Amino acid sequence: MPTVQKLPCYFADSAITSRSNACKSLSSRPLSKKAISGGALIFATGRSDLPNQINNSLVFPGIFRGAIDARVSEITDQMKLSAAEALSSLVENPKPEKIIPGPFDDGVMEAVAKAVIKASKR
Repeated sequence: MPTVQKLPCYFADSAITSRSNACKSLSSRPLSKKAISGGALIFATGRSDLPNQINNSLVFPGIFRGAIDARVSEITDQMKLSAAEALSSLVENPKPEKIIPGPFDDGVMEAVAKAVIKASKR
């Protein structure tokens, strides 16, 4: 597994950011440009018009497929972590603008389902 370095990252919740009065200054410029100019190496948000969209559509099909196939009645934290690790492994050469796959990339659902099944057996 690759080592994790301490790098400046910004993961914005677009639902909160777009509705928050406290974030109006962020809304005056595109968030990614503001974050990058502020020193963030990696920027991710829930917005589909920006790179690195963090969205539940990445995991829900695979989480449920894996849970059904494993015949479990509860989704555990370990299953969620395993799903996240599976997602990150799908990007062979991560770059600041591509740290996770897109929801329509090949193999996303299958990788998450397999990770959930494996985690259910621990």
